[in-house]
Amino acid sequence: MTLYRQLNKQHNSMLHKDKKDFIGGKAAELKQATQKKDIGATFKMLHELTDQHTMALASMKAANGKTIYNQSQCLGLWKKHFNILLNTDPPNCIDPGLVTAAAKATAAPNGDEFSPEEIRLAINKLKNNKAASTCGIASELLTTGCPAMILWLQMVFCIIWRTDIIPSDWKKKNPYARV
Repeated sequence: MTLYRQLNKQHNSMLHKDKKDFIGGKAAELKQATQKKDIGATFKMLHELTDQHTMALASMKAANGKTIYNQSQCLGLWKKHFNILLNTDPPNCIDPGLVTAAAKATAAPNGDEFSPEEIRLAINKLKNNKAASTCGIASELLTTGCPAMILWLQMVFCIIWRTDIIPSDWKKKNPYARV
């Protein structure tokens, strides 16, 4: 409990310092705007400082350790972060020969089973921003998946089709699903 209190005290003092720095920065900007006799900027800053909704802006730490309060700079940091995170090449750990072999192994001899194209079309019909079901797989994971994932799903669905055995987890009802 003592460690918690120490950390909480440290957290609160850091919040107090950040708030003080924020208000000090805004006061300096306001002083500068009034010295320049810029009525529009002065009014805007006063409105930001007195408006209850704008005070909820989140602050961020930049790579250099400086706290950023400006919303456009924060959005720029988030944009940079997600560009780095999402705009990467897919992993090359899957051997294309294995993918082709798996596709041939799961191909239906009589055409009654699922094709990769059918699975891809079904995945494209999924809606994003929906809660995952009992399996915990969000639709975004499936829609952004690679061809190897589609072939793996084809293999699973073909095995279920051939054996007529559905995994027990798939039979569980999601208590959060709308009826």
